[in-house]
Amino acid sequence: MNQLKMCLWPAILLGVTLPAWANDHFPSPATDMYDAPNGTQVEIADDQQQVYQAVHDGDIHPFSALYAKVDQQLHGRVIKVELNKNNNQWVYNLRLVYQNTVYSVSYNAKSLNMTAIRGRDVTAVLK
Repeated sequence: MNQLKMCLWPAILLGVTLPAWANDHFPSPATDMYDAPNGTQVEIADDQQQVYQAVHDGDIHPFSALYAKVDQQLHGRVIKVELNKNNNQWVYNLRLVYQNTVYSVSYNAKSLNMTAIRGRDVTAVLK
């Protein structure tokens, strides 16, 4: 009986630790593809395969390019990113926190031009 218990411990330990290890070492395709910084929530509203294809075809820029653009233009920390397709146009909608204020910012996903910014005193967040 003790030999059976000794044989079960490695299986129990692996069963408990492997899922946690896999989560750390194999991120979801959305966060892996978009290289999301710690604390940023990435949501893809459309079919993920369609998004991969759009990035591959050059129809949209990956999240890493958007993040670099945001870093050039805005103060604060990105806390949420959504990618949506509206009227055949891909749009990144993001939430940004700066000086305890949350801002909503939209970017055209193909050109990375800022299309809208909302929040209290938006001039404060602009670089």
